[in-house]
Amino acid sequence: MIKFKPAMLYILTVMLFILLFASFDAEFYFDFSGRFDISREMMYRAFTENTAGLVTELPPVPDTLPAAEYSYGDENDTVASYKRKLYYLGYIKDYPEDKLMDEDMVSAVRIYQSDKALSISGTLNTLTMDTLDYEVVTYKQGVRGEDVTEYKEILRQLGYYGEQDILTDEFDEQMTEAVKTYQTDNSLEATGELDVFTLFLLMTSTTPEE
Repeated sequence: MIKFKPAMLYILTVMLFILLFASFDAEFYFDFSGRFDISREMMYRAFTENTAGLVTELPPVPDTLPAAEYSYGDENDTVASYKRKLYYLGYIKDYPEDKLMDEDMVSAVRIYQSDKALSISGTLNTLTMDTLDYEVVTYKQGVRGEDVTEYKEILRQLGYYGEQDILTDEFDEQMTEAVKTYQTDNSLEATGELDVFTLFLLMTSTTPEE
């Protein structure tokens, strides 16, 4: 006879309740794309465990659960993150300095959704954000931002920049040459661009011993 731990029985009971309730009000749980979308609050309460690994007392649901989508006028860190991603992918011309989902970002999202055969809404919905999350950025000459400064600092630690060199946030010609040299030294194609292979090697490199 199979024996279930109390926590497992609790979870199974909750899941049974969800399935039974969903059969009476399926429209509540299905979004317009037809995907099963159990509310975050219900999932949070059902699966939150304490440090002992058993569900004993469920904590209150945080007031700042992630939004299902972001649209024109929204302003927060999540919007800023995807705005930078769209910039590095070439959908926004200038490096974004703010966290606002403005007209330029809405336009960029619409073009991106069209390119990826997604429903064109201009909003950062779950499917669009998931698709963006899987995108791999290639950094090349002309882009700028905090990421560029970080990679320049790693290149300097590895000896591809001088200690007196001023590291700006721009991927300039000097950085292109530094990346080419790094790629050549590591038997990679010397493109001067920080592609996924170069980035992986760069982020796992260690500073050479003096």
